[in-house]
Amino acid sequence: MELHALQSGYMLHEYQIEKKLGEGGFGITYLAIDTHLDMRVAIKEYLPSDFAMRQSDTTIAPKSPALKEGFDWGLNAFIDEAKTIAQFDAPNIVKIHRFFKGNGTAYIVMEYCDGGSLTQRIMTKPFSEQATRALLEELLKGLQMVHGNHIFHRDIKPDNIMFRKNETPVLIDFGAARQSIGGQTRTVTSMVTPGFAPPEQYSQNTKFGPWTDIYALAAVAYNCLKGHKPSDAVQRMVEDDYQPLSQGTQASGFLRAIDWGLKLSASQRPQDLASWLSSWDSNVVADSESSDNTVLFSSGDNTVLQIPDVSHSSAPQVKEATSATSGAGRFKLIIIVIITLVLLGGGYYGFNHFQQEQVEVTPQSIPIAKALEQPIATSPQQVPETTGQLWVATSPDNAQVIILDIESSYSSGMSLKLGRYGIKVHASGYQDKIEFVDIGSGDNNVTIKLVPQIVPQTVQIQKPLETGQLWITTTPENAQIVLLDIDPSYSAGMKLIPGRYRIKLMAAGYQDKIETIDVASGNNNVTIALTQKALNVPLPKMVAITGGSFQMGSDSGESNEKPVHTVNIKAFSISQSEITFTQWDACLDAGGCSYKPHDEGWGRDNRPVINVSYKDITDEFIPWLNRTSGNVYRLPSEAEWEYAASAGRTSRYSWGYTINCSQARYGYLSGECKKRQNTDRVKSFLANPFGLHDMHGNVWEWTQDCWNDSYIDAPNNGETWSKGDCSQRVLRGGSWLSRPDALRSAYRFRNSTKVRNNDLGFRLVQER
Repeated sequence: MELHALQSGYMLHEYQIEKKLGEGGFGITYLAIDTHLDMRVAIKEYLPSDFAMRQSDTTIAPKSPALKEGFDWGLNAFIDEAKTIAQFDAPNIVKIHRFFKGNGTAYIVMEYCDGGSLTQRIMTKPFSEQATRALLEELLKGLQMVHGNHIFHRDIKPDNIMFRKNETPVLIDFGAARQSIGGQTRTVTSMVTPGFAPPEQYSQNTKFGPWTDIYALAAVAYNCLKGHKPSDAVQRMVEDDYQPLSQGTQASGFLRAIDWGLKLSASQRPQDLASWLSSWDSNVVADSESSDNTVLFSSGDNTVLQIPDVSHSSAPQVKEATSATSGAGRFKLIIIVIITLVLLGGGYYGFNHFQQEQVEVTPQSIPIAKALEQPIATSPQQVPETTGQLWVATSPDNAQVIILDIESSYSSGMSLKLGRYGIKVHASGYQDKIEFVDIGSGDNNVTIKLVPQIVPQTVQIQKPLETGQLWITTTPENAQIVLLDIDPSYSAGMKLIPGRYRIKLMAAGYQDKIETIDVASGNNNVTIALTQKALNVPLPKMVAITGGSFQMGSDSGESNEKPVHTVNIKAFSISQSEITFTQWDACLDAGGCSYKPHDEGWGRDNRPVINVSYKDITDEFIPWLNRTSGNVYRLPSEAEWEYAASAGRTSRYSWGYTINCSQARYGYLSGECKKRQNTDRVKSFLANPFGLHDMHGNVWEWTQDCWNDSYIDAPNNGETWSKGDCSQRVLRGGSWLSRPDALRSAYRFRNSTKVRNNDLGFRLVQER
């Protein structure tokens, strides 16, 4: 269990947390369910781990008063991020649903892109040039709008490119909070992603612009094509191992544009997206023979590696800086030798740690003189320590020590990563104490003394803090109760400080209601009734069927269609078409149905409802429709269904012995009717002689009858056959998926009462 993250099942307003999707140094992203709309969303929580930590009651607070200013600054920037992204209505920018404060922090609710990330797709196999270009063209549609408002992403990478189910790529995580905290605290640390961040992002005092995102986009394109990312910009400045994609005379303008976008010097890259995009179909982009971007110079006794100038300084200035350093090429060679020796001598760990996806880099100028002054070691002991050992001495000796915000339990001499930790010490008879310590390399000895609890010498009767208990009775009983303006969730009999509170009630099929109540000391019983929403129930149109006799089954069909037998049918009414999504969604909106069937992306409205089981229909939809309308509906018996489908004919279909695509919806499995994989709207084809549509095809239709392998001992009065395998019910009519034979009036099929498929639907009957 991850104690620093909200747990599965936690209710955050109307959102139920399902799981953690990911986290970084500035927050956690969760997958959640919007319980009002019954849809999945992604929720981003502001939690800068260097500044704040989660308390035991799920609230988040700064680690110390000194860090509160930076925490609050980032919190405001986090909210500004939501406001900023929400203003862009672009298909390739993540959609923001809402944002709100709670638990001492803030949350952004956004769309959940369930098509996975670009990282996952690249891991499967590299992209073709055509696919890579198509991807970037889509992303640029949204990014051009963002750049037009002078906003830059600054962390474009495959992990921040997600896909919707319809394959649309979406750019996420603009990270305004991350960027603002770094600027507000004026530390020398910047968060970058090696391989995708250009050199200017390793500096604090450098101007950023479209060219910064262009470098990252070009790196993404390179990653798609090659299956791996380019070398880190800092490494390239020491020894540029980049191999241009446009080598050769036949290279496309797109490949040349990628090389252009990956120039180390910002002034040599495209300065805006429009000029970069226009170069994709051109045979000429920027001059590929660029001067060396790395500048080495000496200042006092520190020799430093200078980040390339990205403030658009003139070329002569760069040359002058370069000429000021004699032997710069030899110096670069020395650096390469040092790195090689460290790797050979066991320094791989430190070098590899530098290459991790999120690294902290220090200033614009990187000192290296000290490294040259020390003898080159080949021993693993020269690798900097990344952990320290913690020894906590307590008074009293038997006090319990807890390391906050990590899962591991404390043990003497335990190893911890370098950084700041909260330590809680507890002992019976003493006041609890929390202290924050900085763990350095080596041994860290900490002494924490507890203060005994004060025991009064004389017994004094103190007046307890007055509270009131709140009990709310609602109509309907299952209404959701939310206390507005305060963090605690409502629970029956909860204690509240006397005062005025706002309460919101919600229930499916009812109008939301907000009431203000006064809580006094003692018990407070409140009764609130919600008003039902006006019901606009789209009742199915029924067709009256005259009773009569017919021959049920087929001598030329399947064995389960035999023996052919005479059945006497009483008069009844049956719905003119299959029940539609519009009718099912009315049940959902009114609270009569708890399950929302998926439409597979084919559309809802007047298409037949699909993905509904026998149990869904008989347990929820039909009881709701009967209560709401005052009528009595049910599923047809198998005999009633065949009588209505054959419409007084003895042929295979109600119109004759053959079938074509103009008469019914079928044929996906047999490759007919253009092999379309979807339903048609109801009443898309002519009615049969009884005036009924789609009795053949579109969707299989549930009936009430239990499954039997033949008609031996079948009822002859048209009633439901309630004997046999009742865990399976009979289906009739065939579907869009079926071969022509399955659409015959006499054809029988079956399925489990709990199965939901995209070719299963139903229609209803009424007795007369």
